[in-house]
Amino acid sequence: MNNKFNFHSRIEFNVLRKTEKAILIKIEEVGNDSIINLLNHYGPDIMEPLQIWIPKSWVRFDSDKRPWVWTEGFVKNLEKLAEKRLTKKLEPKPELKKVPKGETLH
Repeated sequence: MNNKFNFHSRIEFNVLRKTEKAILIKIEEVGNDSIINLLNHYGPDIMEPLQIWIPKSWVRFDSDKRPWVWTEGFVKNLEKLAEKRLTKKLEPKPELKKVPKGETLH
């Protein structure tokens, strides 16, 4: 990690959905070394879209009332999401049976 203060940097985002306890956020601009490393390691086919649910308690606001979140917890959750997506992508897909023309399934 190039920046020793990287885990204490801010991540700005857009809110996509809200629940009582969590929000779904989307990172529009990645400027953080830890997130860039994850993107490079897993690749865009696993990491995109860069959306993740986070607890509302993580959200802070700057003086212009724009939301942001600390990097440390976000990166840990993002890595878990990437592993989950990778596992799902590598799972074998069930074989589909072709139905001959004119026949129906009952």
